[in-house]
Amino acid sequence: MSQPSSSHAENLTMAFVQFASGFDTLQDRRSYLQQHPELLTEQAVDAANAYILDWREKGYVKSSLIHMRLFRNLLKRAMEVGVEPAFLEAEPSREVTTAVSALLAEPSFIRLCANRHFLTSIQAVGAFNFLRAKFEDDPDKLRYVEACWDSINMIMDKSPPQGATPAKQDEFEGVHQIVARITRKLLALATATPQQIVGLRRALYALERLPEITPGVDVHYSLSERCDSGSGAYSVQFCEIAISEKSFVVQSGSAGASPGEASENSVHTIYEEYPEGQQFKLDLSEDQWVELFQWAEDVEQLLRQMPSEGLRLDVRDDSRPDCVPPSTR
Repeated sequence: MSQPSSSHAENLTMAFVQFASGFDTLQDRRSYLQQHPELLTEQAVDAANAYILDWREKGYVKSSLIHMRLFRNLLKRAMEVGVEPAFLEAEPSREVTTAVSALLAEPSFIRLCANRHFLTSIQAVGAFNFLRAKFEDDPDKLRYVEACWDSINMIMDKSPPQGATPAKQDEFEGVHQIVARITRKLLALATATPQQIVGLRRALYALERLPEITPGVDVHYSLSERCDSGSGAYSVQFCEIAISEKSFVVQSGSAGASPGEASENSVHTIYEEYPEGQQFKLDLSEDQWVELFQWAEDVEQLLRQMPSEGLRLDVRDDSRPDCVPPSTR
């Protein structure tokens, strides 16, 4: 496929930004797309990917990135099935609008967190826009809806809503439970090799035994996604877990480079603990829980894309062969 000229790529980028951010309703976006059929091309998708990659590298808030990805994916869907069917799929159904309204009727920090993936779907975004229009002449209700939307964006951006009351520890899923849940899903991957499965089973055994340490276990595993812009630039996002008798670490990170430039790497530690004696404490603050919950959602979103050429599972197992009893292997 030939590469677009610089000016053409810039025009495609500007058209995508207008499509994603310049309108409040899907109807307006559909009309704009019908006036700009050049957006329904692989070159336009490459331009959108490059724009999102640039935003990611500049550290823009995650809610903005999710917004851009939603409408990049809508373009791709329109290319697959046609504009009208794609936009019909994206329209919020009565059930979605009712579900969003129910969450807003009794909002809480935990409920918004637990429904984050649903609330950031394109249908839910449409439902919020519908409710905004519905309450346009009722300032109190409109402010309420927009305050809830702001809270959801804060959750996506790993920042708890201002004034949120810290919840008790037992209201949260524990760090080891969240990571064990993700590990089970990695074990279910059809693409996992027998050697990877052995390592993941050892890791899961150690996670399920926490807070007790598991002597001899030492497994490091990650799921990564590579995104190529089409111009030679690339980025890799990854989520990592390491569990051994000496440490328990959960991380996320990124790597990337533009043509002719050295690669840049960044690693963010979400949770890190070293045992005291024969046990881990597994202490988790509310802020850590929000960040870890989002990390788990990010992994699950990657898993929903499987199989995909850009996704990769890596498992390094340095465990002793006898670390797991035969009856549990």
